[in-house]
Amino acid sequence: MDLLSTKMAPPFRMVSKYFVSATLAYVVLCVCLSLGWNEIHGHFFQPHILALTHIATLAWITMTIFGAMFQLVPVVLEVPLWSGRLGEWQFWIYLAGLTGLSSGMWMFQVGLLLDISGALVALAGYLFLWNMLRTMFTVEKWDLTGYFLLAGLLYFFITITLGLTLAINFGHPFISRSHIDFLKIHAHFGLAGWVSMIIMGVAMKLLPMFAISHKYSLRPMWIAFWFVNVGLLGTMVEESLGGPDILLGVYAGLIAIGLLAYVIQIVLVLRGRLRKALDVAMKHAIVSFVFLGIAVILGCILVSIPSGSESYLRIALAYGFVVIFGFASSLILGELYKIIPFLVWLNKYAPRAGIAVVPTMKEMVNDRLAKAELVLFCIGVIIAGTGLIIQPQMLFGIGSLLLAGSSILFGFTIIGIYRR
Repeated sequence: MDLLSTKMAPPFRMVSKYFVSATLAYVVLCVCLSLGWNEIHGHFFQPHILALTHIATLAWITMTIFGAMFQLVPVVLEVPLWSGRLGEWQFWIYLAGLTGLSSGMWMFQVGLLLDISGALVALAGYLFLWNMLRTMFTVEKWDLTGYFLLAGLLYFFITITLGLTLAINFGHPFISRSHIDFLKIHAHFGLAGWVSMIIMGVAMKLLPMFAISHKYSLRPMWIAFWFVNVGLLGTMVEESLGGPDILLGVYAGLIAIGLLAYVIQIVLVLRGRLRKALDVAMKHAIVSFVFLGIAVILGCILVSIPSGSESYLRIALAYGFVVIFGFASSLILGELYKIIPFLVWLNKYAPRAGIAVVPTMKEMVNDRLAKAELVLFCIGVIIAGTGLIIQPQMLFGIGSLLLAGSSILFGFTIIGIYRR
């Protein structure tokens, strides 16, 4: 656990803002999804789908990544965070931008609201990039996780810059090509680039630590790094230049091979673990890798069928849903079950350990609530994802309702940790 507790880490109060806000955003996301389930169909370019997607990626996933990177990057790379104060300012700017951006998309108020909100989100993103790059500038010893994080930061820069451009283009059209073409690039660089690179890099530090696993080869992880990055960059070039579909298929195949190599890497880590018992956090991680495999299959199907067809639209929605909820959210939920209890314990109880009776980190998590959350989550994702593909709309509604219930249980679990 020294990985999280080093003096290199920033103040707990600053990091906590990101984790608490992300948890709240997750609950809001799932509840809104369950209330508006009958609108999630057809083309993905719809106001409510766009709003929910950005709540998921920016408010839930990215806010969590911000907090995790502020905590882990100084520790993993053995350098102090360049500016904790900048991280505080970034939080409030980002929160203001997110609020305006999400509400503007939900009501589809293109123009000034979207422009200003997009600019605030981008500004906060650039401040984060500056803080991270200045922190990394002093690194003397790089490891594989560091390269994943650096690649993720590059994709984050592309994602927020393209996102700001698209937000301005909504109200003041100036892009000659189809808006949808650039929206696809924006989405892929955000999910497969920024989110996947950071999640894979961070997971390769946290999972071996939590599972107590030491002896394993890193070759699959290197394969994942190069194949996913080459595939992503190739996809961007082909999508931008309008290249042949066969090349897009090749690059999609490279990404699929890279993600498969990552799953193999995780299997190697878990196979050599000393802690054989699987708690809720580790089970969430395993579930996320299963859904990652399903997402890869759906992605390969997408590139093999005509875009714009009814089947394409259904599978595209299911693909995005599985990536956001099945893969990214499940892995993040699992990691938060470990990170938050430890940070709270470290700041509230560590000074009293050995002097007074203090709870263990395991005791800080309501195991009954966490197990119920995991069950509802898995059933919800499976039912909702199936409903998106085969189109009984009520099926998606049932799944999203189960997800809302699981998110509320997760929220109560996190509240309980902070209130101890």
